[in-house]
Amino acid sequence: MLLGKTVEWVINDMQGHRRGTTTEFLVHFLRKNGFSCGKRLVGLRLGDKLPEMAICRLSLPRRGGGPGFRDGWHWVLWAERRFWDPSRPEYVESFPPEYGVITSYLKVS
Repeated sequence: MLLGKTVEWVINDMQGHRRGTTTEFLVHFLRKNGFSCGKRLVGLRLGDKLPEMAICRLSLPRRGGGPGFRDGWHWVLWAERRFWDPSRPEYVESFPPEYGVITSYLKVS
């Protein structure tokens, strides 16, 4: 989304597989394409504000309900004071709790 490319392009042409994207890959990919970013994710606590632009880790809720989160996540872009989800055609202002919770981010500039 930052480069104006599709998710499929990133997965197929840059990453080469569909097994998931690591923070290490994101850092390498962003820097290779001219962006500046941190080396590690920054934890997000209640009341914290996101930087102007960031790649956020959305922790996904357990399937079938129940407390806590499963061992899965989804990357979304925070820019222009909105979340841009590569799996959705348009931006969202926030995520409902049943969709997931932003737990950490990677600052991008």
